Parts: sequence; C-alpha cells; structure tokens
Amino acid sequence: VLHSAVKNRFRETARLLVKKGANVNSKDENDDTPLHMAADSGNLVFVRLLLDSGARVDARNDKNSTPLHHAAGKGFTETVRALLKEG
Repeated sequence: VLHSAVKNRFRETARLLVKKGANVNSKDENDDTPLHMAADSGNLVFVRLLLDSGARVDARNDKNSTPLHHAAGKGFTETVRALLKEG
C-alpha cells in the first residue's frame, strides 16, 4: 500500500501509513522499495519522509540498483544530494 501511495503521490496517505508503522523498506515485485519509487520520480518530499522514517538508502532492487542510481540516472540533483547526505 505504501508503494502505491508513493507512486501516486498521495503525500498524506503515505505519511499516515508510515506513522501507523508501514514497512518503509518493503519491496515490490521488482524488489523496489518506496524509496526507489520516490527517487525515480525525483519527489524530494517523499524521499525525505522515507529517509526520516528509516528507509535504507542502500537498498538494491532486482537490477542491483539503489535509489541513488534511480535519481542520478534521471538527473534529479536535489534528490541525489539528499540520498548522498544519508548514505
């Protein structure tokens, strides 16, 4: 459910899910975490929410990519900075 909230940019839903204990490091069918999805869209608000809630910046998906790879590959400079600061 958290993956869907991040993907669809439902900020308040994501915030509530995290507050209620949703696993911020859960993986989808591609082993992407919610942080991978937030980084892939360059959504700094979600990236910060997830990082502040314990998301692993070094999580790897089934292609061995981290959220940093996603953000850098799309040129999301501020997102890259936030991820580098954490990891």
